Amino acid sequence: MHFEETRPSICIWRASAYVFSIRIGSNFLQDASADDDTFAGIRSLPALERLRIDGTGVGDTGLRFLANSPRLKRLSANATGVGDQTVEGIKGNRDIEAVLLCRSRVTDKALATIGRFPKLNWLEVGECEITDAGIDELAHVQSLLVLNLDRTQITDTGVARLAHMRAILSLRLSGTKVTDEGLRHLRGMAIEILNVNNTNTSDGCLKYLRDLRDLNTLSIAGTAITKAAAATALPNASIVGD
Repeated sequence: MHFEETRPSICIWRASAYVFSIRIGSNFLQDASADDDTFAGIRSLPALERLRIDGTGVGDTGLRFLANSPRLKRLSANATGVGDQTVEGIKGNRDIEAVLLCRSRVTDKALATIGRFPKLNWLEVGECEITDAGIDELAHVQSLLVLNLDRTQITDTGVARLAHMRAILSLRLSGTKVTDEGLRHLRGMAIEILNVNNTNTSDGCLKYLRDLRDLNTLSIAGTAITKAAAATALPNASIVGD
């Protein structure tokens, strides 16, 4: 591995089939061949603000150094072995703004920690072991703007708990157990983008979605919602899907 120091940041890189880089300060790491051994000698990165390791072999062991990265703002570890332990390690960080952990190993336990990040505005935990109980842990996050719960175990009960999170602008519920009655709880929210693909929803939900006055995009593929009925009920929204 080659180390190159620049001012005011440090860049660590190596040439391979994929680019591997760490840029301290305005910081990204991405390398499909990276794993826990990649970080074996790292104990802390105090200036780290953004870390992206999507699709790598990195897990909790490799990210222990994040406990000593107090400036971290964004963590993107989709499709990795990262789990609850990593999230627990950053619980003292008050500047976290985005946590992207789709297809990772996080569970409701991680949401108990994530729910205490006061500046969190973007959370993606699609295809993770997340249930309605985990949503309770997010109720205090009033800054959340983007939430991805695709293909989790969320039901109508969990959607009811989302009603307290009034700032949400983009909500993904594709492949969950949500029904028409669950969407009733979204009435009056500021949601602009809503995805209910592959859920047990029908035209019956449109009487509730009509109250989403800021809605501009509704995705309905794989549902019983008809495009004609949706277009009539939501004339200002783009209807995507069947």
